[in-house]
Amino acid sequence: MITRSEFGVVLTRPAGRARALAARLRQRGYAVAALPGSSIGPPPDPVAARAALITARAADVVVFLSPPAVAAAFTLAPSLAFDRRTRVLAPGPGTRAALRRRGLDAECPEVRYDSEGLLAMPVLTRPAGRRVVLVGAPGGRNLLARTLRDRGALVETIHGYARRPARLDRRHLEALAGLPAAVNSVWSSVDAIAHLSAGLPPAALDRLRRAVATASSERVATALRAHGFHRIVVAASARPADLVAAIEQVVASHRKATENTCRRPLARPTIR
Repeated sequence: MITRSEFGVVLTRPAGRARALAARLRQRGYAVAALPGSSIGPPPDPVAARAALITARAADVVVFLSPPAVAAAFTLAPSLAFDRRTRVLAPGPGTRAALRRRGLDAECPEVRYDSEGLLAMPVLTRPAGRRVVLVGAPGGRNLLARTLRDRGALVETIHGYARRPARLDRRHLEALAGLPAAVNSVWSSVDAIAHLSAGLPPAALDRLRRAVATASSERVATALRAHGFHRIVVAASARPADLVAAIEQVVASHRKATENTCRRPLARPTIR
């Protein structure tokens, strides 16, 4: 029977942002390797981004799209604050917690922690004539901005940071090679999928494609399929607890399959 220590988990979160999840998995007995799919860097135009953040203080709604967006905004404008009437939104608990640490009370969806969840919130269902500011990074599917404009909102986007391919070195590839044979890669970013699919050596990429991949959403799962991944499990969300639960599901399925193989009766020889 396979144990957690015989199961490898590959984390593809940006460099420096996988530590907490890696520690949680190691505490549970998993072998873990970090293979950052992206690095988080300064925005294309920091001066313009800082000026836009300052003017966003008087917006009707400000949406921070991720924890890195929160960190980037307060790096650019450390004293950032908003008018009392400004509604501050987050797509999920992680971003809301990051805002709370900065002294801001944010609202987030109750069920879906994504753009669809945000768009279902009452404050954004009828935003016609309201000024809505989105703080994030270049790229993405642009669903939130497009839908809000269709609903009549005055939408502004602020690129507070940028995602770039991470610099992978021999240590990353050695960590991947040192994992047990059974591997589960974990993905929460479409950019990470594209970056690693383009930057990994063919043998390393082929190993990930043949293994089970855990996706944080259906959108990420769709991107994985487009890049040649076929054995995909979709977690309830990108929250660490949900990702760990999905990984546990993968291990349980693998263990069951292994046990069934071991219990399969041997074929009786045919006597002629």
